[in-house]
Amino acid sequence: MIHKFDGQRIWLNLPDGTQQRFGPPTQGELKKNFALEKNIEYMANHFRLERLGFLTLTFADNVTDFREAQRHFNSFRSNILGKNFEASVVVVEPQKRGAVHYHLVVVCQTDIRTGFDFTAFRECQNEYRTNGKAARFYALLKQYASTASPELRHLWAHLREVAGHYGFGRCELLPIRSNAEGIAKYVGKYLEKGSQFRGEQFKGARMVRYSRGWRAVSQSFAWLDTGREWRKLVAQLAHILGCESMDALCLRLGKKWAYHALNLLKSFPDATPLELAIVLGGQAKALRNSRKVKAPQSFNQGSSFLTAEGSIALNFGL
Repeated sequence: MIHKFDGQRIWLNLPDGTQQRFGPPTQGELKKNFALEKNIEYMANHFRLERLGFLTLTFADNVTDFREAQRHFNSFRSNILGKNFEASVVVVEPQKRGAVHYHLVVVCQTDIRTGFDFTAFRECQNEYRTNGKAARFYALLKQYASTASPELRHLWAHLREVAGHYGFGRCELLPIRSNAEGIAKYVGKYLEKGSQFRGEQFKGARMVRYSRGWRAVSQSFAWLDTGREWRKLVAQLAHILGCESMDALCLRLGKKWAYHALNLLKSFPDATPLELAIVLGGQAKALRNSRKVKAPQSFNQGSSFLTAEGSIALNFGL
């Protein structure tokens, strides 16, 4: 039975009371996903990728009541997450069958990535899917586990010990194999997938949560309009700096230019592309190229972004 139709998307009522969406994501979902991806990229650049871990939590029982799931998770967050990890991003994924999963990017105290045998881990997963817990599965398990850092082995043991106290069964923590952009998009897919299945119990629920004090990008930023304004800002920045491609922009500003730009926009959300170009790319080059385009009306040499009040923005060492 049709629950809702808005001209682009249709929601169908499933037998268990959940609604499944068919069609493109809503504007709000796109904004939330964009903010999530940029925040994870920011986290990876700020804390270093080798300190990040991907933590998956599933309940031992098939918990379908979101309030009960949140009660367990909030207790886990207060007693375990806050005491073992410096920061975290949490994504709630409602399953089609009604169960609730949690996917987290966490910041560990030390490097958990260097030396880890990702190939053996992937082969171990494939072996389990094909033959279950046969002899080769345990051999591969032993192989990749032996390459884990002392910090990672400690966290594995601790999570195994405490998971059951909070109702969790599977509690898997792994280092990040890909780069910052890769893990950001990977986690974003869970948010997008979860948004397709919603019931009344999820109405108004926070499906993404950030630990306090570090989030760089807010969903409410005006330039987060499904990424369109961000792409426009990047295009203007590249034009002012005389860069004709993303590769040229990275070469001009460095590989972490987007991280620095987001850091600036966190403190100065009204900064213009020309102001960003002056700080990120050097004043002379930016002003020389800006003569070829009409400078933003809001730009002036005495703005707080470029003077004493905003001088901290200049200290990037680029």
